[in-house]
Amino acid sequence: MPPTVVSVAVSPNTVSVKKGATQSFTATVEVTGDASQDVAWSVSGNIGSTATIINSSGLLTIGANETAATLTVRATSTFDDTKSGTATVTVESFTSSEELFFSDLKIYPNPFSGAVRITVAVVETGRAPSLQIQIQIFNAAGAIVHVQNIENVDETINLEHLPAGVYIFRFEKDGNVRTVRVIKEVV
Repeated sequence: MPPTVVSVAVSPNTVSVKKGATQSFTATVEVTGDASQDVAWSVSGNIGSTATIINSSGLLTIGANETAATLTVRATSTFDDTKSGTATVTVESFTSSEELFFSDLKIYPNPFSGAVRITVAVVETGRAPSLQIQIQIFNAAGAIVHVQNIENVDETINLEHLPAGVYIFRFEKDGNVRTVRVIKEVV
């Protein structure tokens, strides 16, 4: 019996994701024989944001400025490109507290070569400000390569140990999440 791909399914098949956030997808590929179970990931329907991407591991990043209400994530068999599975992503807008916190988040320079500077605005809310932002940095394969807490409104992070490439910076504060695509250039 010749090797064939019977079907491709994406999980989760429907999900809601906020602008600036990430969502991990997995593909289940049913095969016969020794057909490859590898897939190529793609996202469609995105408009207004080049920051909306999906990496080779199925990690979707929705740009903070994405204007589409719905996206389609597709996993296509690399063995038989006529076989694919899809998921529907509903893009959710920020709540007002998220917009207040993340609207003035800046990362520069981008691209960077050794260190990156992160600045945030402190919004007066009538209570004592608590910066406490956790940052996770993911490489293009979706692996976490750096984790740090940011406690100052202007902080420099030394990332000389990272190789050149594309990174996703994931910021989290009080349950609000924002992701930013950042490039480290060859020195």
